[in-house]
Amino acid sequence: GMFGISRDITARREGEQALRRSTVRLQLAMAAADMRVWEWDFATSALSIMESSSHGDAPAGTVELPLATFLERVYPDDVENLMHVGQMCIADRLPHFAEMRCQMPNGDMRWFLVMGRAEYAADGTPLRGLGVTFDIDARKRAEVEVHENESRLATALWGAQAAFWQLHVPS
Repeated sequence: GMFGISRDITARREGEQALRRSTVRLQLAMAAADMRVWEWDFATSALSIMESSSHGDAPAGTVELPLATFLERVYPDDVENLMHVGQMCIADRLPHFAEMRCQMPNGDMRWFLVMGRAEYAADGTPLRGLGVTFDIDARKRAEVEVHENESRLATALWGAQAAFWQLHVPS
């Protein structure tokens, strides 16, 4: 005789399709915002960073590395503030943000905005940090350029013994 077992896998297949659609939407949003998603495991000090597929400086996917290795790539003047913000996030149970410079795999130093929050066990023990990182390098470079232009203008006005003012005449 013959013996067989049948199982309806429709729900599982629909779940897999929904997960694929959700993953595609997340990748599109990450690429549009030039965003990375990260997770910091407090117990192991492991950092997991998910990159979007549009970044030219690193392959798409997830990078896993020890926190200490990541901090070696952060600009030295920014490490203390970044760790302080992380500790505040854990202590006061609120989301926080910080700006930092980080060396990319191709050697470029870029500015990032890091936003994150902590998650806790039922007993209140901090488990992990979760957050996102946005590339703000173009904005920071534009701010530096504006500051430099303002400085050059002030120097030129002082050297010419001239002044600049704005007059508003009510109409």
